[in-house]
Amino acid sequence: MVLTALTLLIWRPSIREELNSLAVHRDVSGLMKYAAPGSWSGRNPFTVIKTNGAYETGKFGWTALEGEANGKRYIVLSTPLTSEDIGERLFETDGDKLTKYIDEREDFGWRIESHSMSVSFDIPGKKVKVNDRLRFRHTGEEGPLIFRMGPNYVVQSIQEAKGLEKVPFTQLGGIVFLPDAKDGQTFIVTYEGTVDKPNYAGSITPSEAMLTNDYWYPMIARKPSPYGITVFGPEDWTVVAQGEMVGTRTQFGTRVTSYRMDLPCTYWSLNVAPYKKVENTIDGRKFRVWSKTTPEPRMNLQTELYPLILKTYEKFAKFPFSGYGACITPLYGGGALEAYSFATYGYYPGEDSHEPAHTWWGGLINNTYLNSLWNESFADWSGGFYGRNAELGNKAERGLAFIQTPDVNEDYDAAPLNDSPPDIGPASTTLGYGKGAFVLQMLEQEIGPEKMLKACQEWIKRQDPTRGGEWEDFEVVVQDVAGKDVKWFFDEWVRRPGYPRLGEMTASYKQGNAVISIPISNGKWKITADVLLKYKDGRQAIMTATNEVVGNKHVWKVPSKEKPVLVSFDPWRRVVRKFESSEEPTSISRDLRSMNRYTAPAQQDWLKGIGRGDGSALGSDVAGRFIVGSPETLRQMAPLCTKAGFAVKGNALTYKGTSVDLTKGGAIAVIDLPGGKKCAIGLGQIRGSLNIGRARLAVFDEYGRFLRGVTDPKTSGAYTAKL
Repeated sequence: MVLTALTLLIWRPSIREELNSLAVHRDVSGLMKYAAPGSWSGRNPFTVIKTNGAYETGKFGWTALEGEANGKRYIVLSTPLTSEDIGERLFETDGDKLTKYIDEREDFGWRIESHSMSVSFDIPGKKVKVNDRLRFRHTGEEGPLIFRMGPNYVVQSIQEAKGLEKVPFTQLGGIVFLPDAKDGQTFIVTYEGTVDKPNYAGSITPSEAMLTNDYWYPMIARKPSPYGITVFGPEDWTVVAQGEMVGTRTQFGTRVTSYRMDLPCTYWSLNVAPYKKVENTIDGRKFRVWSKTTPEPRMNLQTELYPLILKTYEKFAKFPFSGYGACITPLYGGGALEAYSFATYGYYPGEDSHEPAHTWWGGLINNTYLNSLWNESFADWSGGFYGRNAELGNKAERGLAFIQTPDVNEDYDAAPLNDSPPDIGPASTTLGYGKGAFVLQMLEQEIGPEKMLKACQEWIKRQDPTRGGEWEDFEVVVQDVAGKDVKWFFDEWVRRPGYPRLGEMTASYKQGNAVISIPISNGKWKITADVLLKYKDGRQAIMTATNEVVGNKHVWKVPSKEKPVLVSFDPWRRVVRKFESSEEPTSISRDLRSMNRYTAPAQQDWLKGIGRGDGSALGSDVAGRFIVGSPETLRQMAPLCTKAGFAVKGNALTYKGTSVDLTKGGAIAVIDLPGGKKCAIGLGQIRGSLNIGRARLAVFDEYGRFLRGVTDPKTSGAYTAKL
């Protein structure tokens, strides 16, 4: 007998109704009463029913389903799913108790070696139909074959590929049990789903079909696999899928498009709509943008922003596709999702370096999201890496402008980085997108940029492409390339939750050392930090030191032949800790927020969208003003440009030997005035958005990208001391 989509059996006794009521009411304590002792180890699988997952999985409510497969009884706590978040909760039951929790990480030795699928749509019905030819592989001890999809997808049939013989299966929610499967066997799974969760998961509208953010394909333990896909859609619609397009044609009023995704991956994207398309070949690589709403000039601009980003990331490993692109659609909502050969955005991305970074961190090395959001940490850190290492302008000056300052909050206490899955709720994203990236920046300082890059390169080379990577895999590589012990670093910053709570700093000069002492209230921490020493003649020196612990005091000693007049701890603000507002030095991003813009009449098209202004006239007192104009036509600008070091002649601006055309670039700076006051000046035109990091002075190209500039370290405020 073939068991279809959902098999509900009534046993005596049955606890499904009681569990369903408890799940609907999110009664975690009540659910716990049905759990047999020892039914799981580690984190409570019920907690997320109350908290929801990292991206709000669970917000549509939970239900309990019951069924039998492989000679066992199961309970599934089911909810609509979205990508990169928690999955359904699967338990074995004896009818009275939940006797065993089957974690989604449990693969029972199975993986999907490959998929070959066809996809078609019923647009008015908001439905998709899929035929997937899957080849399964099995290693290790025998175990049941269980694969998962979104619970909105219902399997109609499973056939053995050779003889097309139907085989029995059981489906509970999105979890499918397939008995008697053998290693190397290929099955054809036919299923369909209603896709109607806009701004959360997949969505089909009269003008667009988006499966991105849905689990519209079978997975086992979220292991990566390659696939081929043929999509049947309306004749005038365009298919945007992962990998390389094999071909597209029209057939009986239908658009038939095929792609091959040879890079094994866990998270799949598919968008189909009557998109406009822009394609430009730059340095031998094709860059594309698909959108129904974005103006064509902006689409062309987007293709011009990606090449430098990919070139910078190819320092990690070669980009694995012939091109890259962006699918921009309001249907996706306010976020973005990587697809390795493109990304889907609900907004115009501009110089976005995060989603392209996922080609390496999430694509070349996959992440299941079942243990942590480590690849989000790497993608955010890579944004800083791009800023500091792009082959554009002055590298040393870029390196200072794009240091990332941690944005610490109490979610850092929720879990260690290596064990912070979506099960812990929204704190998982704070740790993944936040703390992890800043910890990687600290690691880069600890072992040096060259060895950090080498570790990234080696990890990509070594990682098994059939499974997701983890923090522990990276640690093994770092230990091999660092040339020194780094276990302490991973113990301190990856396997330990929280962050150091620093007290008030004291500083002194003793026996040829500048000595910094800081109490830390939550235990002992080992922290490598920069220390700035300023001398009475105005000289500054920045050195790196690692603390020793004396009681509850953490002490940093920096050799100095002469007594400094000022000591600044962590002047570039990169240690993972809380920062006081007084620690933020002058920067364009900070100071422009409080300044009132004035634009000279002759330069109304300069630096559009930067700063704020009320149209008030510019007088002789320029304090607190952001002045946009040319020193050749606006008298107040001439001395200010001289002070900044900007020499302007016509549309040419020169700063320390670097020249830009003010119709294709510009400059901006915060200027110190007498009495501790400030103003800012800006010149030029840009096509993109300004991206100059934390600089106080910057020269930039037509895209708003940093070329030259000045970035100040912290020399006043908290964690500085005068001697």
